[in-house]
Amino acid sequence: MAFDPTKVTIHDKSYSESDEGDYDSYTIHVLQHDGEEFLRIRSRESSNIGGAWGSEHKILEMDGEKCIVQNFKVSGTVSSRGRNSEANGSPVVYDLKTEWEKFMKKKKEKK
Repeated sequence: MAFDPTKVTIHDKSYSESDEGDYDSYTIHVLQHDGEEFLRIRSRESSNIGGAWGSEHKILEMDGEKCIVQNFKVSGTVSSRGRNSEANGSPVVYDLKTEWEKFMKKKKEKK
C-alpha cells in the first residue's frame, strides 16, 4: 500500500481526571492512515492547590502531508495567580509520509 495523504485523519483522544484535589489533563492526537494508527502525539499537564506543571500541545495545521504542532510548557503557583502556558520552542513539523513509512517498517519487522 502506498501513502495517500487524502487517507490521513486526525482524532482527538484527550481526557482529564480528577482525584482528591489533583487534576491531570492528557492531550492526545492520533493520526491514522486508512483507519490504521501510525502516529500518536501526547502531552500531560497536572495541577493541584500547589500549582501547575507539565506540558500541552496544540495542532496548528494538519493537511495530510504534514502536521504542525506547537508544544507549551505549563507552570504556575498560587502566588503567581494560577496556571501559565508558554510556547516551548518552535513548532514541530511532522512529515506524515515519513512517519507512516517508519511505522510500516516497524510493522514489517515485527512479522
